[in-house]
Amino acid sequence: MTDTGNGNVGHHPSHKLNALTPALVKRHSIEQGWHFGLEFRARWSDLDGYSHVSHRTHFVWYEEVRNLYFAEAGHPLVDADVPGPVIVEVGGTYQRPLEFGDEVVVTGRTVWMGRTSLRMDYAVWRHGLVARAHAVCVWMRNSDQERIQLPNGLREYLVKIDRTVDR
Repeated sequence: MTDTGNGNVGHHPSHKLNALTPALVKRHSIEQGWHFGLEFRARWSDLDGYSHVSHRTHFVWYEEVRNLYFAEAGHPLVDADVPGPVIVEVGGTYQRPLEFGDEVVVTGRTVWMGRTSLRMDYAVWRHGLVARAHAVCVWMRNSDQERIQLPNGLREYLVKIDRTVDR
């Protein structure tokens, strides 16, 4: 992971994003079963009026994790002509606040998939669990907003990395 200059730690081509190192897992007390994660640092602009990291920041982090998770699976990050995930449900809970400068690991995993949809769970870790969330994504074709079947390569990746099961 490398610092991208905007306060976030980001992707460097020589690193595997889905490899949570044993040191990160130990330092942040990440539970077993998480195989994909990114590091972030809370920026000044991430704070709310109480000087805590805002709930909206958590969802930005989840989106970053989701997009890079799908990129690791071979799905293009941005391409209007390629079908992709559309969020149809999201939710989250918070265990404790984060403050300016806090370094965290945000993990993501797919817990189930159907013919055209999947559910991802997320967690934020800083010396233990900070927050949990989920998102249900439907794979859609942009041109006509039709649901389509999850790509076979994606399905294979989900089974391989997260042992995702069909619903």
